Amino acid sequence: MTVETQPKAMSPLILDETARIVDGFPFVDLTETKPDPSAMEFAPGEFALKNNVLPLYLDGETLVVAMSAVEALQAVDDLGILINRPV
Repeated sequence: MTVETQPKAMSPLILDETARIVDGFPFVDLTETKPDPSAMEFAPGEFALKNNVLPLYLDGETLVVAMSAVEALQAVDDLGILINRPV
């Protein structure tokens, strides 16, 4: 009997659903979703790199960002204060 030990890659749909369940936030595939350059202007590069926060686009006055993990929520709040707009 052979036991397969290599994990199989999950489909984007499964990753998306898993991310929604685990963190309560939608999964964003950054190979398919490209940031809007106008949104990038709202987050200082050093801040974004240090905190793993990527501005994606503006939804009205709200800056929508991607974050590496739910632990980055404090940095997202700090960014909102820094740029004086909702994030």
